[in-house]
Amino acid sequence: MVISDVVNNVIKQDIIPGKAYKAPITVLVGSSNTYTFFALRELLKRYMEIEVLDEVKGCLKLIEANRELKPHINILDIGNNIFYGWSDLVKQIRDVNPETKIILLSDLEENISNFIEGIKVGVDGYLISTAPVEQIVPAIHAVNAGITVVDPNLAFFIAQRYTYNSTRNKQILGKDGLTPKEKEIIGLAAKGFTNRDIATTLKISENTVKSHFADIFGKLGVSNRTQAIMICMANGIIENTSK
Repeated sequence: MVISDVVNNVIKQDIIPGKAYKAPITVLVGSSNTYTFFALRELLKRYMEIEVLDEVKGCLKLIEANRELKPHINILDIGNNIFYGWSDLVKQIRDVNPETKIILLSDLEENISNFIEGIKVGVDGYLISTAPVEQIVPAIHAVNAGITVVDPNLAFFIAQRYTYNSTRNKQILGKDGLTPKEKEIIGLAAKGFTNRDIATTLKISENTVKSHFADIFGKLGVSNRTQAIMICMANGIIENTSK
């Protein structure tokens, strides 16, 4: 899902500054930039449903913190290059804390390669390092709910600059391309719809939706929704929702 104004507004309906929540969303920040940690902590203080646990510097310490604290979400600031081999770090975090979600913070220029690598290891969110709290809070809620989040600036950047070889383009757009129903389904997925949402909207079963996704992934040569959505955006198959 790409965070759009519409999606932001839907998510924000459940975000009330100062409201007490019985089970806050716990967040662990991995960064070498103390300012990033303190800025996030101070900005998120008024959102009582989110609790920033700590700042952790270094891969081993982050793994141990996940083993001990079991945060719902890890926010990894990889723009400062402290986490070399961060994709392996993500896998190790998941080994000790399987239920956690991962949000990456990175510079826009670096984020395309990070985004592609993140797709492979199943990162849940991708935000620009300078993302405002008005974007971070909905992203935390969305990721915690199981929705993949992509910074709209990054999505637009990729859709404009990320190109695929001509053979792949011909396969996607030619006779073996997506059917109208498959385009409709991937378009709804790009808006953050779950399988159940898509099934309800299109009046089909969830198993049929899953079958359509399997066909979509096979045609595009991908293994998950995020890859499929970004390929379709980059090739103009579905609308870029960040515009």
